[in-house]
Amino acid sequence: MLKYRDLPHANGWPLLGDLPGFSKDPLGFLTRLHAEHGNIARLQVGPIKGVSINDPELIHQVLAKQHESVRKSIDTRWLSSVLGDGLVTSEGEFWKRHRKLLQPAFHNTKIRIYADIMDRRTRELVSEWKPGVELDVHEEMNQLTLRVVAEALFGVDVSKYYDDIAKPLDVVMRRFEEMLTSMVPLPPQIPVAANRRAAKAVKQLDQALAEIIRDRRKLPEGDDLLSELLRAEPAERFNDRELRDELLTLLVAGHETTALALTWALMLIAQHPRVEAKLLEETRAKPGIVRTTRELPYHERVVNEAMRLYPPVWGIGRELVRDADIGGYHLTKGTQLYFAQWVTQRDAQYFERPKDFDPERWEEPKHPRHAFFPFGAGPRVCVGLNFAMLEAVVILSRVVEAFHLDLTKNQEIDLMPAVTLRPRHGLLATPRKRVEEQAA
Repeated sequence: MLKYRDLPHANGWPLLGDLPGFSKDPLGFLTRLHAEHGNIARLQVGPIKGVSINDPELIHQVLAKQHESVRKSIDTRWLSSVLGDGLVTSEGEFWKRHRKLLQPAFHNTKIRIYADIMDRRTRELVSEWKPGVELDVHEEMNQLTLRVVAEALFGVDVSKYYDDIAKPLDVVMRRFEEMLTSMVPLPPQIPVAANRRAAKAVKQLDQALAEIIRDRRKLPEGDDLLSELLRAEPAERFNDRELRDELLTLLVAGHETTALALTWALMLIAQHPRVEAKLLEETRAKPGIVRTTRELPYHERVVNEAMRLYPPVWGIGRELVRDADIGGYHLTKGTQLYFAQWVTQRDAQYFERPKDFDPERWEEPKHPRHAFFPFGAGPRVCVGLNFAMLEAVVILSRVVEAFHLDLTKNQEIDLMPAVTLRPRHGLLATPRKRVEEQAA
């Protein structure tokens, strides 16, 4: 059997391996690595032995069939300095217990109730937009999804906490992007200036979350997730640290990723008038509150296509906890495995005209199952998948119904591959009211 050293690979630097190329341009480097060396290739980042995998069958093998042979990767474990032991970073029986306790909040019957909050919060936001006045779409979607998640899951109006959550969260995310693209990535524990700023931001987040928990303890009768966790039987109840970790994880995973899916979707819609017209026709034909994505199938296709081209989580990693045979290679314990949605979901092997924005491809999808995995795969697939999809569809329908967005010309839309795929400088656009179009 072939071994790690036999894997096809780029011509890296002595000692540094692929670190210079990867740190300069992670998305471009992984795309070239796949194009030049195939579905499974060596990715040597300094002393770290890694493998880039972009074959849907191998993705399924590792993330689903052999999930007990892997744990979270090194870079994902860095997140534990911020998220603690939440669903994203925890492992083993601890993770299973937490997943079991949190899962009921994301059952479809529960999510349909959240639709009222999603709809109302979106209407509130678009009512604040001033026609003809430029705004940052990413910032607006961030605010909106944070409000939705905070009210639906925690039973609080997050407005008074916004600056104490969104701003420090931005500091933390940018720090992880710096670590990812640094030639000398310093772990969070090293007390350099950038890490001290991130630590200060985490402290701000902790204070805001502690206040949210205190507020909910005063009003324990709510039917939101946090109230249910606070009312749980003593044997199942989370302690304060566990509550903090899961709340922060849900805030980050529950608002950041959906905000980005919507940001990229709105950008693409603004660039494709035909798609916008079909969305508008569908949403006008369905008055009232949408409670399932099936009610607006074209909206769902648009969201899927936006996530295919601009996956909010652009790559995930695992580390082998035991030796394993993958794709004809014998890989040893400790090897890092990387799966890049950015690469696989734009691969012409699986998607015709892969760089085209084509929601119609989702009418009868022809791609292999794990060629599209924006929410991960296997037992650790995102617990809030259905919540996120309904939220994206509801918000998209209300925004499109109320406004057309004119993208600001000549702006630099620079991709920032941190934990998520952000627009580094935001996404600027000017809203135009639909009634103005009808009157013209």
